[in-house]
Amino acid sequence: MRVTHTALSLLTLASVVALSACGGDGPAAQALSAVSPTLTDPASGADCVGKDVRLTRNDSEWILHGECGAVTITASRGAM
Repeated sequence: MRVTHTALSLLTLASVVALSACGGDGPAAQALSAVSPTLTDPASGADCVGKDVRLTRNDSEWILHGECGAVTITASRGAM
């Protein structure tokens, strides 16, 4: 019984680590970005509407409309 419990715990831990390594924002993080004062990796063609913008996705292109607040770029090989 103890071995089964330990094996299940290790499998669960390995699954969490593997999913964490996938990266990318899931639906919950994207929904939070919609109500946040900061747009994180918005779709190309997004309206800034005075919000701050954070670009983190590598190898991407963005077209932003309107007046943006502060723009922070931590991505590599992108075009804006």
